[in-house]
Amino acid sequence: MKKLWTEHQNKVLIAGSCLILIFMIGAVIYGNVPKTEKVKKKGSTASQTVQKQKKDNTVTKQEPTQAVVTETPKEGETEHSVTEESDAKAGEKKQQKSEVSQEKNEETEDLVKQNSENEEDKKGEQSKEKKEEPKAKKEVSQTPNQKVVEEAKENYVPISEGWKDTKSAKGEITSAQKAALDAMVEIWKSGSLSDSELKANIMEYLEEQKITCTEVSVTSQGYALYDQVPKIELSDGGNYYSFVGTYSTGKQNPDGTDKTIFYNWSVFVF
Repeated sequence: MKKLWTEHQNKVLIAGSCLILIFMIGAVIYGNVPKTEKVKKKGSTASQTVQKQKKDNTVTKQEPTQAVVTETPKEGETEHSVTEESDAKAGEKKQQKSEVSQEKNEETEDLVKQNSENEEDKKGEQSKEKKEEPKAKKEVSQTPNQKVVEEAKENYVPISEGWKDTKSAKGEITSAQKAALDAMVEIWKSGSLSDSELKANIMEYLEEQKITCTEVSVTSQGYALYDQVPKIELSDGGNYYSFVGTYSTGKQNPDGTDKTIFYNWSVFVF
């Protein structure tokens, strides 16, 4: 061993030193290569970050300007918008005022109508009260006779209008002749003949029948006042012919007594 060591010592040392150098050189080379790559990577990343920052700065610079443009109007625009808002508010207030005024006008019109209607009702009631004043008030300004007349007019109910009673009778004539005269009287009662026309027709008929008479009396204007329907009493055996009828006008005596105005119709042949 010693012989071998001594013989090959120099070779082993040389070989070992060579290995050590190789190892050291490889370590140095290995250590230098990553650093350069890292430096390159770091440089690229640094440039990328710088570019990103520039982009971000540009973006951030652009965004505020956009926000300013959209959010902060110019002075003229702000004044215009303020005036528009004030005009809108003023218009709304005017509309509200107009609506309120219209409502007030409608209410006042309703009140005026109600007042006018109430006044008309009051006037109507007053006129009714004037028309329907009690008797005592009328008696204050009236004489005693006028009081009686007014009370009679208010309390009395006149006899209804129309024919109330009619009767006829004959003397020295036949029943057929009486029937003919009755027919003439009915036409006269209906208003188709006047008093004079009936008288002329009766006289002509009597001449045809060869009946001599001294007088024919016809009247429809026998004014009379009755408080009740009068009774007519006629009997045969007197004049040639007699007719009496009573007609009520349905009106009260204008003097105020409790009587109704009548007209007595009569025909007498003597």
